[in-house]
This record gives sequence, structure tokens and C-alpha cells, in this order.
Amino acid sequence: MSKTMKLAAILMVKNESPRIRVTLDSVASVVDGLIVFDTGSEDSTIDIVKEFSRESKIPLHLKIGKFQNFAVSRNELLAFADAVPDYDYYLLMDSNDELVLSTTKDVLKNKIFEYDCLYVHQKWHVGTDRDVDYHNVRVIKSRRGFEYVGPVHEYVKIPPDARVGKLSYEDATLFQDRTKDDDGKTRNRWVTDVKILEKELSEHPREPRTQYYLAQTYACLEMIQKAKDAYEKRSLNENGFYEERFLSMMAVGDLEKDVYEKIKWYVKAYAFANRAEPLVKMCRIFRTREMKLYELGYAFAKIACDLEYPEKCTLHVDRKCYAHDRWQELSISAYYADEYEIGKRAC
Repeated sequence: MSKTMKLAAILMVKNESPRIRVTLDSVASVVDGLIVFDTGSEDSTIDIVKEFSRESKIPLHLKIGKFQNFAVSRNELLAFADAVPDYDYYLLMDSNDELVLSTTKDVLKNKIFEYDCLYVHQKWHVGTDRDVDYHNVRVIKSRRGFEYVGPVHEYVKIPPDARVGKLSYEDATLFQDRTKDDDGKTRNRWVTDVKILEKELSEHPREPRTQYYLAQTYACLEMIQKAKDAYEKRSLNENGFYEERFLSMMAVGDLEKDVYEKIKWYVKAYAFANRAEPLVKMCRIFRTREMKLYELGYAFAKIACDLEYPEKCTLHVDRKCYAHDRWQELSISAYYADEYEIGKRAC
């Protein structure tokens, strides 16, 4: 690794004063520079960024402009960053991201030098007992041809010859507490996203990514029937990212009220991708007072516990399911199936 390798955090912001300082403080000991594109803040966001730069002695490169859409504006930010010759890699951040390093502060620099981009673990806290885990491209090499695609729910398009790496959960996490939305900004964005995604889908009705994120946004806005219909359409679309299809099948099952319809969709999800999450959900149904199908739950729980963790999956793997829930279901169902030794081992 070159001793002169420099890493800059880059952010696109607008009216982020309640949350921006947490983000900046989390990278203060990690990055060598800060590149910010402010798209029209009317609060103290810019002042906070400048104050952080002065206090931390981290150089600030600030661009002021107008927001167009997420891909266009983020690409404008990348072009601005590439015009600054000082940095070799960028840490792509959103306001309210908090970088949590499980090892040393240099883990990013130590891992990145042999790659052009890194998938980084992201964790969203979205409820009292619920976290969403996934991996996303969050470190890229400067001036390497990376670009964003998509007017909303944008993603980094990776050049075909790029060297791609992945940080483990133990190395680093970009954490967001999604329950802290006191100003309603997130919900307002969802309302806007629905309009954009509906328009995109009217023009390209079979575009799988648009189908999936429209379903996600409906669900976030508690538009249940629209969300269920949209997830079902995505589950039937064989194009695009296969994990979106799996998660869409799971989501339809979650949103169904009829228990047999739930089971049907969880079976579809397991048949499509042999993962533990749908099996565990069926186990919980089978051991209800209404069902009392303990032996069936036991059989499904055993299968779930034999599965490997889906290391290659990047989109919303339920880590708690693999670390805890499947073993809990096996222990419960084993008791009712008179398989006490297996239940004890599961405990």
C-alpha cells in the first residue's frame, strides 16, 4: 500500500443540520479530505460543515448548486471530486450515515489498495427490534469511470474491468438510525419518489428495479394493497437482480392476511432461493394455536438450521434469522416433536 494514498469523504447535502455533524464526526479520524455538494440548504448545514473542517483540520472542497435528480446530481458531485487532484479514493456517504469501524481506523485504507471499489456493510435501524443489513458500493477509486444510475434509488454502476472487493461485517459498518426523522424529511422524499417511480414505470413497465423500489416505497408509506400488487409484479418479472425477486416474494407473504396465502408465498420464496428466512416464517405459523403443526415446523426448522449463511447475497439478509431465530424455532418445535436432545443442542 502506498503511504501517500488519500481518502476523501464525499456527500451531497441539503438542509441536513440536525444530522450532518454525526456523520462528519464519525469519519474525522479516517479521511484526509471532505468533498461536499450542497444543493440548496436554507439552514445551517454549510456553517456546520465549515466549522467541522476548521476544528478537524480536514480540507473542505465545497460546491454549491441545484438538485436535478439523484443520479444526475451525484454524478455532478463525482465530476467535481475528480477535478480535485488530491485524493485516490472516495468514501461515498449520505448525511445520517455513521461510520463504525470494528478494527483499526486504517481498515479502509488497508483494504482498498488492491481494489477499484469496495462493498461496505450498511445497517439501518428501522424499529425497536428490527435492523436491515445489506452491502453496497461505498468506496470507489477516483477518476476511474464510476457513475450513478437512476433518478431515485440510484446505484453506482461499476465499470466492467473494475476490481471489486467486499469489507466484512467485522471491518466496518455504515450505520443509520432511520427512526430519527423528527423533521419528516424521509417521508416527504418517499412521497416524491412515488411520483417519479410511477412515471418511470409508465414509460418502462417491465423495468425490474423500478418495480421493486416502487413496491418498497408504497410499503414505507403504508399503502399496503399497492405495495402487495407491486411486489407481486416484481416477483413475476424474471429480469433484473434475483435477490429483488426473492425479497418481493417474501414481502407479498408478509403483507398477505390469509395464512395459507402467506405460506404459499414463503414456499415460493424458498423454492426460488434456498434461504432460511421463509422457512423460519413458516415455522412460526405452524406452531400457532390455530395450526399446531409442530412436526412440520420441526422439519422446516431443521432444514433452516442446516443452511449456510448466504455470503454472496448483498441485499437485506436477515442476520438475526441466521444467528438466532432459526435455532430458536428448532428448539421450540423440537420440544413439541419429542426431540429433546436436538432441542437442547439448538438452545
